[in-house]
Amino acid sequence: MRVMRVMSVKNLKRKKGFSLIELLVSFAIFAVLCAALVGFISMSSRTYRRTTDMVNLQIEYQIVMNMLAEYIIDCDEEIEFDADTLTITNSHEAPHVFTLQDDGLFLGDAVVSRNVIAFSARREDANLLAVSMSFTPTNPHDPRTYTAEQLIALRNSPKVVIAGEEENHDDDDEE
Repeated sequence: MRVMRVMSVKNLKRKKGFSLIELLVSFAIFAVLCAALVGFISMSSRTYRRTTDMVNLQIEYQIVMNMLAEYIIDCDEEIEFDADTLTITNSHEAPHVFTLQDDGLFLGDAVVSRNVIAFSARREDANLLAVSMSFTPTNPHDPRTYTAEQLIALRNSPKVVIAGEEENHDDDDEE
């Protein structure tokens, strides 16, 4: 029995545990890994937010442009663009007036989009109208601006009046 006790005391002397330096080094390595992980997660969430904002702007652009295209395609009387106002007049209903104001694009008094900051239209051809818009994200820390343009075919050949452009493109077809 005595021999057993001596061996266990010797085993205890050999098993020391961790020194203070080893513990400090392991905590420092752990802290560096945690800092890298937090930085990676933070960068990933910012990238996700920015991408989500961009996708939402693209979806909003498509919705607004589809709405405009629907009104323009169905127009049978006159389309007039002057400065920041697009007026679409049909023979069977009241005019639809799209106006760009400081706080977005409006159809009459209804908000179409709060993110539109620029809006223009020009006659591209006898039966084509080019509409372009600039959007900015709702995040005030994101200074980017997205501009897109869409060509819209005029189905019913309405009269198109664009401020600053020649009045009549239909005469080109007759010459």
